[in-house]
Amino acid sequence: MEKSWHNMAKAVPWIVAGVAIDLLGTVLIVISLPEIGPLLLAGVAALLCGSVLVSVGVIRKAGIRKAAAGKTAGEGSEPGDAAENQWSPEPELQQPLPRTVRLSRVGRRLTLFWALVTVAVPCYILFAASRAKEPDTRHVAEYFLETQGEIHDKKAGDGPQGPYYHLYYRYATDRGHRYRASLQVEKQIYDSFKLGDPVTVKWFPENPTVHTVVGLESGPERPPVVPFAAGFTVLMLGILEAVRRRHRNLTAHGIALAGVIEFAKRRGAGCVYLLSYKAGGKIRKLRGTDRELALSQGDPMTVLYDPDKPQRALIYRLSLYNGANR
Repeated sequence: MEKSWHNMAKAVPWIVAGVAIDLLGTVLIVISLPEIGPLLLAGVAALLCGSVLVSVGVIRKAGIRKAAAGKTAGEGSEPGDAAENQWSPEPELQQPLPRTVRLSRVGRRLTLFWALVTVAVPCYILFAASRAKEPDTRHVAEYFLETQGEIHDKKAGDGPQGPYYHLYYRYATDRGHRYRASLQVEKQIYDSFKLGDPVTVKWFPENPTVHTVVGLESGPERPPVVPFAAGFTVLMLGILEAVRRRHRNLTAHGIALAGVIEFAKRRGAGCVYLLSYKAGGKIRKLRGTDRELALSQGDPMTVLYDPDKPQRALIYRLSLYNGANR
């Protein structure tokens, strides 16, 4: 039990850091909406970075329960020598190719996590954009009072999001207070007003700064939030599908051989290691991160590689798929 809590504690910093960065990204997105600009892109980048950190924490929290196959080889072993002689592939990898495969425990959890992220982030973007719309003015006629104002300034220019058009107006209430405000409008509305033109202002008696200007209600065209959310969803699904297909193909068709740990070091919540394997007449390298195993130099691990492209390989323990008995 104590070891279990210790292992869980190692994954917590990654998850906490990921959630914190996700919250920062959410704040940046909320601040930037309804415009789409550098702030929104920074928020999306923060969400992606936070999601990666949370994924690392989830992997380490879930663990990969299967123990490494074979016995530990002597220190300084190379692929193809004593490590290979003391190694044998997992039983499910000994079936004829193509193997029958199924999602591993880690694969199921990661797929569920990324599916939730893929759905939750676009939904939140759409929700935040809908909250940024103009307030409902259906009860303006019933609760608001009417007064006359005038246009006292106009300003047009080019901003990060393109041309902008502002009308500045002032109005007074029956209580003797005078107020000034501005509104961004479409070019057509901007061109239809000149300095000194009257405008009708409807203001709320409880707070005169809450008001609406008759004839200026239609604001500029809103950014394409829906296409942006759809594009984000397609991107996330594309990344997940590419990783899934790669892991599935290598698990189903890959050749199993012994890889040897050349370097292992405890870092953060897990063990980072460098593994070498011999395929296609060359010594090749793979990097991995494990949480539960105490890895050391010379330990053998199963590697699956593509015989047509030996550089395409993965560590079987870290695959989203496991071999399944027929």
